[in-house]
Amino acid sequence: MEPTLTPELIGILAVGATVIGLLLTFRRDARADSRRLRADMDSLRSEVRADLAQMRAENQSLREEMRADLQVFRQEVRADFAQVRAELADVRTDVSNLRTDVQALTERTSRLEGVIEGLFAGRDRRNDAA
Repeated sequence: MEPTLTPELIGILAVGATVIGLLLTFRRDARADSRRLRADMDSLRSEVRADLAQMRAENQSLREEMRADLQVFRQEVRADFAQVRAELADVRTDVSNLRTDVQALTERTSRLEGVIEGLFAGRDRRNDAA
């Protein structure tokens, strides 16, 4: 018996060929999509690496700038404290000098009081004698 192609068999073969064609097309499209996705991922990966490198450089630059600013601030604070200490030493010296002056004025006042009392006592004696 010789194989014969019946319309049903031809239909089945046509459907099978169409399905195989579609599967091959899907496979080709999937591979193309996969290549595009890989290329996109590689591109994104490169962009992310470049951005990360730039951010690290900026971060390092900011750190160095902040360290420099902090060092300047520390120097300014130290200079301010040194100035305050010097002014405080001047104030202490002034207070000590004022204490000395007050003590000298107190001694002079005591002597003047003694002189004034002596004058009044002498006047009172003269008045009593007269």
